[in-house]
Amino acid sequence: GGGVRAAGGGGGMAEVQARLAAWRREGLLMVDLRPRPEFARRAVAGATNVPAAELAGRYMELPPRSVPFSLLVPPGEPRALPSRGPHAWQITDAFEADEAFWAAAAHLGLAYSPAEDPREQPRLWQPCPLLEAHVGAIRQRLVSTFGAEQQPFRCWDVGCGVGRDAVFLASTGAFAVRGVDNRRAQLQRLQALARRNGV
Repeated sequence: GGGVRAAGGGGGMAEVQARLAAWRREGLLMVDLRPRPEFARRAVAGATNVPAAELAGRYMELPPRSVPFSLLVPPGEPRALPSRGPHAWQITDAFEADEAFWAAAAHLGLAYSPAEDPREQPRLWQPCPLLEAHVGAIRQRLVSTFGAEQQPFRCWDVGCGVGRDAVFLASTGAFAVRGVDNRRAQLQRLQALARRNGV
């Protein structure tokens, strides 16, 4: 979005390496927009693959707009996320996946092959902050009231939308969650998000 092009190519390995080292030092997320086969062949440790072709149906999986992150795009491709306006994402850098980038990633020990070394990709999205902060206390209260043997506790998420909170609760292992929404498209996104997160 915004017609902004990625700033990765043409800078040479030293310049790309400095930027990539800064990304690692700052502990930021990275969204890898390359197609799945390219990601499976070669990836950066700490990046999460959301192919650009799938982005329209997966925007709810991106980080909150208050959380800065970087992009990795195919060589020559424009940056594919909105970058301007009051609701723009905070994209700190956009790397092109060219040979200079992969040389820098290898030098920093960040390059690996997911096909040979499957790793869990960092979760980009976040559940409701209030829920995330109190889910442990909620579980403890339920255990003290009903007993640990009742786990997983049944939970209904009414008006679940795209399902981030439902998937988060299910991922704790303490809750068996059913999402309810009057919009079929949202329920389909919930099911896809649940599959991708193994719940």
